[in-house]
Amino acid sequence: MEIERSTPQTVQHYYRLSLPVGEPRPLPVLLALHGYAGDMVSMMRLARSIAGDRLMVASLQGPHQFLPTTDGANPGRKVGFGWLTPFKDEESRLRHHQFIRDVIEDLRQNYEADPGRIFLMGFSQACALNYRYAFTHPGSLRGVIGVCGGLPGDFDRNPHYRSISAGILHIAATQDEYYGLERTRAYETALRSLVSDVVYKEYEGPHAFPRRSLPLIRRWILERC
Repeated sequence: MEIERSTPQTVQHYYRLSLPVGEPRPLPVLLALHGYAGDMVSMMRLARSIAGDRLMVASLQGPHQFLPTTDGANPGRKVGFGWLTPFKDEESRLRHHQFIRDVIEDLRQNYEADPGRIFLMGFSQACALNYRYAFTHPGSLRGVIGVCGGLPGDFDRNPHYRSISAGILHIAATQDEYYGLERTRAYETALRSLVSDVVYKEYEGPHAFPRRSLPLIRRWILERC
């Protein structure tokens, strides 16, 4: 006879923190999550370009590490990180949600973060997971930014999703090989079923974080701070 068993384990989840100097407390926060095979260092560079000296930035690193394939997407990177695995994927989603909650609480308790001005940004794989978090934790976020990613696969049928007061900015790339425009152009209408403040924007390019979008993201966040 064979049976499957498990044992609970405590593991470390890592993130990098950037604090503005001289800004009045409490501080608004930008939580930034990289895409598949990314890391917290590369995402921090992008997030700091958005935040400038106005926002606290926390760049979270996915808990699942692996050796990236040599396909030119991440030249020179020896290890990549991700947010989701197909094996018992619900556990990955719960881990993602708990990670975000723990970081927010850490920043609130130790760095004078403003819990009423939390902005959650995700690229690619992190995008749908962030939307899941937002729609299952209404009132926890001031804004959500999704970049070159999708909606949760169960968006239109999950009974746990609720309407939220947070704003949503969704950015798509015109030549995205994973999230084509025929698909992403339907997101604005779908999102408006649960959100009143929705902005959808397209930028020329492939599946990569559009650098031209950084000023827009910054303005969008500051308008809601």
